[in-house]
Amino acid sequence: PAPSPSVGDGAGSGASVAGEEDMMITCDGVARRSQCPLLPPVHNTKGHQISAHGGWFYTRQSIKSHHARFDDSFGVDLYKFLTAGAGKGSGSSTATTAMYDIGAGVGQWSSFVTEHERQQQTVGNNHRIDVASFDGGYNIECFRGQTVELQKSG
Repeated sequence: PAPSPSVGDGAGSGASVAGEEDMMITCDGVARRSQCPLLPPVHNTKGHQISAHGGWFYTRQSIKSHHARFDDSFGVDLYKFLTAGAGKGSGSSTATTAMYDIGAGVGQWSSFVTEHERQQQTVGNNHRIDVASFDGGYNIECFRGQTVELQKSG
């Protein structure tokens, strides 16, 4: 088969557009079909935590060792800043702010927002932040929708 076309600077350094045969990634040692048509070139990353293109190669252990919970104090202030004035003048009792989290890691901000909003609903705060999270880690989609253990704080 012909090589996959490249997306990026035209010199072949961008992510490949995967063909049917290229749509496999390894999650916990099991080959799975990827849902994303843009995949970084596959390199032997066994034993390495960073892929050849600078993205994390995630394992449960590397997540636990290198990723911390989003800071509550900073999160509350950032949430207030992002929702200040949301919905004013709209006549709506619920205000939504949309945001993209680029370089989201394993979703600590999104997780913070979900938990914070759950707590705020009990006191009548109807603001929402609709977060769409993206990360360039080689196999990040293997952990989509899962709960993973983070570094212990303190």
